[in-house]
Amino acid sequence: ADRDSVAEAAKALASCERGVMVCGQGVLASRAWDEVAETAEYFGLAVGTTINGKGSISENHPLSLGVTGSRGSSAFSNSFLEEADLVFFVGNSTDSVGTDGGTLPGAGSDARFVHLNLNERDLGNAYGNGVLLHGDVKSTLRALLDMARQNRLVPSCDMRPVVAKRRGAFSGKKRSGNLPEGLLDPLQAVEAITTAMPPDTVIVADPGMSAVYPAAFWKVPSAGRRFVTNYAMGALGYGLPAALGASFALPEEATVLNMSGDGSFGFVTGELETAARLGRNVKIVLFNNKSYGWIRATNRF
Repeated sequence: ADRDSVAEAAKALASCERGVMVCGQGVLASRAWDEVAETAEYFGLAVGTTINGKGSISENHPLSLGVTGSRGSSAFSNSFLEEADLVFFVGNSTDSVGTDGGTLPGAGSDARFVHLNLNERDLGNAYGNGVLLHGDVKSTLRALLDMARQNRLVPSCDMRPVVAKRRGAFSGKKRSGNLPEGLLDPLQAVEAITTAMPPDTVIVADPGMSAVYPAAFWKVPSAGRRFVTNYAMGALGYGLPAALGASFALPEEATVLNMSGDGSFGFVTGELETAARLGRNVKIVLFNNKSYGWIRATNRF
């Protein structure tokens, strides 16, 4: 990104009062999670991610909102985008999933925008009236921080107390309530499974509800690519072959957890033989809602 645009972005970030950073998978490709945390802390920005950007910041960080948009988000995380006076899209294509069809923030919002992306074609594709930064995420965020410190910018924003207060109010509301006997609450299932996982487990999720549940309910304990899904392509059956591939990319003792749905599982039952033959440390969790759940939910709601 050119120096003038970086300086303009730094001033915009320093002057906002309800700033939100939304990180896409470009952060993970650039391995820029340290710069994301440092930028958020310097400017006091709340940090959400797209479903494919999950892991851009530890979701235990006091500024983390979790996933935003229309896949794996919550009313808690999206509420910050609805009220933001500035949104900083980082390594983010601002597609229909990440912006919930362009409604986050909506057409009536007075929010300003800063958009950083390596793919120039995506810059300003959804929100063109902002500061556009064309460059690698890691190096551009570092230049942004250097510029802010060089110019002694004093940020106006501190979203930490707002995030903490709203998180406390939301935590008591997220349970899905009573379910018919024999059915398991997905939130409780994900919490039980992820609590039992070894610390460095990687989750590979099939598209559909089997990706939405961990995206929404699992807090990534530390930054990095620990959650993988192909939601944008929507290819059912992706999860098990991808989990096997991930197991070879990771240390042999690492655990890979494939979260799949009954729809996806029907495409890859034959690959259970492959998994057994290879003997990799891949665990499979099957969410069986006896339907193509995302299609059903879309048609119903």
